[in-house]
Amino acid sequence: ALVAFRGAAAELLLPPTRSLTRARRALAQLPGGGGTPLASGIAMGRTLADQAASRGATPLVVLLTDGSANIAADGSAGRASAASDALAAARALAVAGHPALVIDIAPR
Repeated sequence: ALVAFRGAAAELLLPPTRSLTRARRALAQLPGGGGTPLASGIAMGRTLADQAASRGATPLVVLLTDGSANIAADGSAGRASAASDALAAARALAVAGHPALVIDIAPR
């Protein structure tokens, strides 16, 4: 699956699939820029991982982010609440027991 999280919320761009061609195409067209609703992206990743696990799969959540959360889970702007919400979403992902990998894509 591929989830984009920018603007005010996360968006499912590609439902879970085994098609590398579809995944490559979706990744090549991945939108970027704007606000970073990191909590929303982590939460959607957890939901997809939960669904995959319930079907017997072994999900792995991979986050490509600069880590600069600035949109809270409710869609409002504010770095402090966005960071707090992102941390809460990450803890919920950890409690769910799904392995995760974070790749820092910050320019520095």
